[in-house]
Amino acid sequence: SDFVDLDSISRALGRASLSAFATPKAMARIRRRGTTLPAPPAGDFAAVHVRRGDVHKRDRKRFTPDSKILGVVDALRGRGMAVHVYSEGAVEDFDEYAKRGATVHLGGSVLEAWSAFLAARCLVVARSSFSYVPAALREGGVVFE
Repeated sequence: SDFVDLDSISRALGRASLSAFATPKAMARIRRRGTTLPAPPAGDFAAVHVRRGDVHKRDRKRFTPDSKILGVVDALRGRGMAVHVYSEGAVEDFDEYAKRGATVHLGGSVLEAWSAFLAARCLVVARSSFSYVPAALREGGVVFE
């Protein structure tokens, strides 16, 4: 996993450079406007988006194996970070995340997840516009899986 900036996210999406219009002043205006979000988890934490609801293991473009994501979870937990995982699916499919100390949030609201993605000290994004959007809006670190 690598730390990325807005241009790296836009390249991953195959789009023109986001930094051309996402100036610090413009991004600050966007962050101030809009819907009031639910309160994020308390304290210092990392948010991890695991794309599962609409992908299958055979989809190599959009599916990331649990082993790769769990490696990132282990690294974050090893640094003493609380880890919150956001996804869809069956609870038993996320047992290994819980065993490794992550708090798993399944099937919650978009705003709940995005609130956490924006507030987290570190955001780990999946190959999904669901997490690319808040990654582009946030001010903190982003890890692209």
